[in-house]
Amino acid sequence: MRAALLPIIAVSGISLDALLAGSVVTESLFGWPGLGSLAIEAIRLRDYPVVQGYVLLSGVFFLVANWLSDIGLAALDPRIRMQKGRRV
Repeated sequence: MRAALLPIIAVSGISLDALLAGSVVTESLFGWPGLGSLAIEAIRLRDYPVVQGYVLLSGVFFLVANWLSDIGLAALDPRIRMQKGRRV
C-alpha cells in the first residue's frame, strides 16, 4: 500500500496546481464568481494591484502544493530524505 501511494501523492501535487489554473476557464465559461473571474476582470480593467495579488496568491498556492507533495513523498519513502541540506 505504501508503494502505491507514492505516484498518487506526486500526481496530486501537480493536479492541485492545474485545478487553480483551470478555475479561470471554468469561472469565465459559466459566469461563476471566484478568483478566476476576478483575475480576468482585473486584466480587462488593467487593475494591476489585483492582477499582482492573483499572481502572488497562485504562486504561493503552487509552492505550497508542491511542498506538501514533497513532504508526503519523503514521509512515505525512506529513500527520499534530506541530510544536512543535501538529498541523499
